[in-house]
Amino acid sequence: MGIRVVDNIGQRIGIGRSAFRTAIKFLPWEVAHFGIWRLMLPTDFSELTVYVILNAVNLVILLYLIIPLINKKRKNVYDWIAGTEVVR
Repeated sequence: MGIRVVDNIGQRIGIGRSAFRTAIKFLPWEVAHFGIWRLMLPTDFSELTVYVILNAVNLVILLYLIIPLINKKRKNVYDWIAGTEVVR
């Protein structure tokens, strides 16, 4: 696709920053799995707590979809946190 991920000064990112960026990117997915498993298996968490977790995940996913549309560089949440950006 001719794109790459660079840091804020345009240099190629290393494996550490790449792993950090990917972890942030997949965090809502993993938290959703945690919440769903807590609904299915016996747990000390109340059902209300699990639903709050799952609704928070939905909010974060919505932010992941909206944030790139409202900023000039089209950076996503995980790019802001990791200090990266996708360029051509």
